[in-house]
Amino acid sequence: NDLFHFWSGSNPQASEDACLNKCQSAYNCKFVTFNNDKTLCWGKTKAENRVAHGDRNNYYKPYS
Repeated sequence: NDLFHFWSGSNPQASEDACLNKCQSAYNCKFVTFNNDKTLCWGKTKAENRVAHGDRNNYYKPYS
């Protein structure tokens, strides 16, 4: 379900703005998962088959 993955060595680097902007611009991005420090993020195409992680936070794309 990963659409994209940003980290400290990616271009762009993972940041709240970079990850949320990428998801906003991708029609098939449904939400972004961040680690607690927001140094890693994954754009997701669907929320099915989720696995609980204690160090993850999800930001769902608002429907327009």
